[in-house]
Amino acid sequence: MPLLHAYVIFNPTQSEIRAAQQVAIDKILQIAVNDLKKPRDQLVIRHILPKTDLGFSNETWAETISSANAFNTIVDDKNFDNKKVMTIYGFANLAANPLTTEVKITSGADVKALIHIEDMYLYPENPVCILKQPLLFGGDETFDILQYATSTGTDNLMYLGYIVEPVGRTISSPKAVYTR
Repeated sequence: MPLLHAYVIFNPTQSEIRAAQQVAIDKILQIAVNDLKKPRDQLVIRHILPKTDLGFSNETWAETISSANAFNTIVDDKNFDNKKVMTIYGFANLAANPLTTEVKITSGADVKALIHIEDMYLYPENPVCILKQPLLFGGDETFDILQYATSTGTDNLMYLGYIVEPVGRTISSPKAVYTR
């Protein structure tokens, strides 16, 4: 996938968020059917879980930032082994004093996306930004997520997005299956 020159909407309206969510779902479902080799009625769509999906220590959006004024690797060499696919359509920061100003997504030596998110802190009542085009992660793609931070500590940058996986992998209830 070529470098995404991410166009970011800061302080989005609810309708802009819903539109970004729908675009993300539509695009990731197309990839999921192909990569996971399952029909839509055998797939479930759910929010990204930090520990389950990305290898965080806990199911909470808390990243340890060990280097100031540098990129810190948060997700390292992640590959879903064709068991699930992921999309990220935006970011929100829950920290009282946010540290992250940029997010970089790499795949090997290639930079897949470089997104400057600092402007979302101009809206402290709603520190959210959405991407005009979601980031898509196929089932066999290996990737890293790095966060550029201004100082060390713990940040709480949420990755807004979805996982699509076969029913029964994480969620077994047929009621959780995406139907349209």
